[in-house]
Amino acid sequence: MKCTQCDNVSMFVLSAAPGKSDLPLCLDCYFKFIKVISIQQEANERLMNYHASMLEFQVGMPLNLPKFPDRKSVTIGGVTLNNIKIDNSSIGVLNTGSLEIIDSSISVLDRSNEKNVSQSLRELTEAIYSNKDLSNEAKKQLIDMISVISSEAVLPKDKRRSAAILPIIAQIASIMSGSNALVQLWVHIKPILESLFN
Repeated sequence: MKCTQCDNVSMFVLSAAPGKSDLPLCLDCYFKFIKVISIQQEANERLMNYHASMLEFQVGMPLNLPKFPDRKSVTIGGVTLNNIKIDNSSIGVLNTGSLEIIDSSISVLDRSNEKNVSQSLRELTEAIYSNKDLSNEAKKQLIDMISVISSEAVLPKDKRRSAAILPIIAQIASIMSGSNALVQLWVHIKPILESLFN
């Protein structure tokens, strides 16, 4: 099936309202859609913070109203990351497309109250890039695999391709085997990710 926005093969389907057609999207178009949603969410958060500040201004005293925390974005190699902290020394090993997909997926999962999953993806991604035991090639391979998992994780449960993702999850441990720190982290994260696709 082709993407409705370009000539690429679709990988995702956006569910439409009842009576409307679903929208098949390729990875690139789906990523752009997620990025737009994330930008809209950030704009809404800033507007709500503004209204809270205006209310405090009109009352003339701080009311300690709840506010959304500032998003601390980092730009590395032309890519802006809102959720993942990666040191500039890692630029040479970055797969920026995969990183953007993971970062956007984390934003979506945070908004969907899947904090356990988003935190796991964040920790795992940062741990892989800061790891000294793995080769750059192994790091790239792992990040590509995590980007595929994260892009499926944001889909509704009945739309996730579990048969394709579970073997990827199983393969990650063998690539990480050269690092004890990553293996120990994976022991905690693997069941969280597996639960999404079972």
